[in-house]
Amino acid sequence: MAEAIDDIAKGCSGKRLVALVFFIGLWICHGTFAALAQNHDSREFVVAASKRSWDIDIDSVKCLALLQKRTFSQAFIFGKDYSDDPTIASFVRTMFPEKDIRWGYEDCMTIFGFNIIVHNDPAIRYKGEITRIVMQFDICERDKVNIGHINANLCSTKSMYLFTANLRPFEAFEVGLRAFAHPQEERWEILKLRPQSAMP
Repeated sequence: MAEAIDDIAKGCSGKRLVALVFFIGLWICHGTFAALAQNHDSREFVVAASKRSWDIDIDSVKCLALLQKRTFSQAFIFGKDYSDDPTIASFVRTMFPEKDIRWGYEDCMTIFGFNIIVHNDPAIRYKGEITRIVMQFDICERDKVNIGHINANLCSTKSMYLFTANLRPFEAFEVGLRAFAHPQEERWEILKLRPQSAMP
C-alpha cells in the first residue's frame, strides 16, 4: 500500500496529491460511517412477551394519561424516573397516533405506566441465554373511588424479557413499547424487534 502511494505521489503535483489524499480520507470516512449505520440498523433484540392480563381493549381507548406523579403508576427505566420526560411522550404518540396523549389525569381515565430494570433471571431463557432485562408495561383505569390510585382489576399488562443488557434507556423503552403494542393472541410470544430511532 505504501509503495502504491509513493508511485502515485511521483506522478502528481502537490495540489493533486493533497486532493487525492483528501478524497481517500473522505472515502474511508464514508465507509466507516456507512458501516456504523448498517450495524445500528441491524441490531435486533429477542423479546419474550408474556400477556399477563388484558382487561382493557386498547383499540377502544380514546386517551392515555402520562403521569408526572408517582402516585398512580411507575415510569422508570433502569431505576431513573422518566415520568416527565418529553421523549417518552413522543414515543407513545408515535406508537398510538390515534389517541389523545396527555400529561395528568384529570379528564382521562386510562393511565399508562412502565418499569424497566436490569435483572438476571435464569428461569426464563432463549437459546441458552438467560434474561438480562425485565420490563412491565400497563394501561390501567383510574380508580373512580380512591382518587390517586389505579384500579388494579382493570389493566392490560405485559411483561417482557430481553436476553441482553446492551440497550440504552430509550432503546429499551422503544423495544418494550413495541412489544406491548404488538397484537398477541397467546400467553407467550417470541418477538424480534429493532429500534427504529437513534435515541441516546
